[in-house]
Amino acid sequence: MVTVLRLLMKGNWEQFESHSAQRTDSPIWIYNQKFVVPLLSQLRDGGPDGQLLFSSEIIHEAAGALDTNTFEVKTVGNTGSVTSIGRALYLQAALFNNNCSPSCTRSFSDQQVSFFTTRPVSAGEELTICYTGLLQPTCTRQAVFSQTKHFTCCCDRCRDHTEKG
Repeated sequence: MVTVLRLLMKGNWEQFESHSAQRTDSPIWIYNQKFVVPLLSQLRDGGPDGQLLFSSEIIHEAAGALDTNTFEVKTVGNTGSVTSIGRALYLQAALFNNNCSPSCTRSFSDQQVSFFTTRPVSAGEELTICYTGLLQPTCTRQAVFSQTKHFTCCCDRCRDHTEKG
């Protein structure tokens, strides 16, 4: 709820895809409707008439923008174990398209995300990342894409029943 409120207060998030229509009545939409919307929709501005700040529709849009566009961030400690997990929203990074045989990988350090090519890239070729774990089979990747990103991946790897193997 705090993250949704921070996004709403910051503004300039409307450029992110939220997939509101596809998310309606999904488990995460129901959760937000039950726990997030009732609190955030009661917030009022400091004016004399105390107008409501956010409608339930806007709250669902912001929550959808976060769910659709954030990156999972893991910090690995000295022993190799995961010490913290979170999600982060990066404006430029959210513009990368998916490909299950991506041309780039991402790396997180402090509050920065960096991208590195994983193979030679031709001039004019689109730079892509994979939105899921690369080692997941097609059926698992497609389920993640469908449930969280609301699309079906049609990259070469997903269309090949041998997964390019």
